[in-house]
Amino acid sequence: MIYVQSDLQSNIQGVEFDPQTLSIVGSPALITEGDREVTRAELSPDGKRFQMRLIRRTQDDIVTVARDGTDWRDVTNDLAFDRYSRWSPDGRNIAFTSDRSGESEIWMINADGGNATQLTSSKATGSTATFPVWSPDGSRLIFSGPNESYILDVTKAGPDYSRQTLPKPANGDLFVPWDWSPDGKKLGGRFRLPRAGAGFYSFETGSFVRFSDAEDAVPSWLPDSRHVVFTEGNKIVLLDTITLEKRDLVAPTEGSPRSPFVSRDGRLLYWVLHKNESDIWLLDLKGND
Repeated sequence: MIYVQSDLQSNIQGVEFDPQTLSIVGSPALITEGDREVTRAELSPDGKRFQMRLIRRTQDDIVTVARDGTDWRDVTNDLAFDRYSRWSPDGRNIAFTSDRSGESEIWMINADGGNATQLTSSKATGSTATFPVWSPDGSRLIFSGPNESYILDVTKAGPDYSRQTLPKPANGDLFVPWDWSPDGKKLGGRFRLPRAGAGFYSFETGSFVRFSDAEDAVPSWLPDSRHVVFTEGNKIVLLDTITLEKRDLVAPTEGSPRSPFVSRDGRLLYWVLHKNESDIWLLDLKGND
């Protein structure tokens, strides 16, 4: 018998970043190590803990880990698939997508794992919800349904909540927001249909701008609300959203970098480094007679 054995690992990697020159300082180093598989790690506003999705054998959970890679803690640990988690701007809560109610909905939970609250209802709206994104002041969330994205007033969320529909690109693209600029004026996100890519939406002009056709590009804002970082292939790229000029920041020599962020103080560039090692094995099945 011939079979393939795969070893999937992902850990947080980072490098010092100079917010004045917009360049890295030194060489990247692993912040966490081990055989866990995590996605989209995000550092808390106070810079003390990362939160992320941990992929387990039969479930996905939200976990946190200290800035130095120690002290792993479960925020959720149940049979549901909990994904796409984001810190609230004050660092007290985490919004995430979960199917714990039977459908994909947006939930909010305390950072210590208490007081899980459902924010959306597909029964009320006829549409599932995913990819929560906080506004800078924490009063609103953007989330996406199958065909549109919506803005939810978190202070009024409940059984009869109302939502505002985000405009769609005029050319028929489907735009999914992934990050809200710190000044509240733009949304960075991904174009999903008819072709993948990354871009941003301006609330001031009501226009969409595409800046990458990379399928894996997921933009995140720098504290200056002007620049974003994202991946193109095996590189992490910096883009000026005014001039649309971009330049490579780092290209890890091993593994694939995904979902880069810059910390709130602008001094740490970090990402999740994925490694996939696969080997082909030959198994000799011998009889017992």
